[in-house]
Amino acid sequence: MKIEIKKPDKKSIFYLTIIIIFALAISFGVLFYTRFVLKSFPAFQFSSGLEAKKAEILKRVSDPNPLTASEKNEIFKELAGPRIKQYKFTDEEVRKILKALNK
Repeated sequence: MKIEIKKPDKKSIFYLTIIIIFALAISFGVLFYTRFVLKSFPAFQFSSGLEAKKAEILKRVSDPNPLTASEKNEIFKELAGPRIKQYKFTDEEVRKILKALNK
């Protein structure tokens, strides 16, 4: 019993090559997008300025004295809307901030 192995024709090799090139292009595109494009958005960055502001906010809300109206207003404006996500507060920190704002 002899098994015959057929040589692939040129058309099949061409289509296979196109599929491989297309897959590589997609993977390089995803790599470029995640490394360069997403990192340029502020929501995906955590700079030292944000870190310092986060520490300042947590220090102010951890103080046993109630916040003044201007402090509450400033913290509320700083954390309003989608901007709170850039600070990456934990659930406990968010509870602490809300408690201080509601005193």
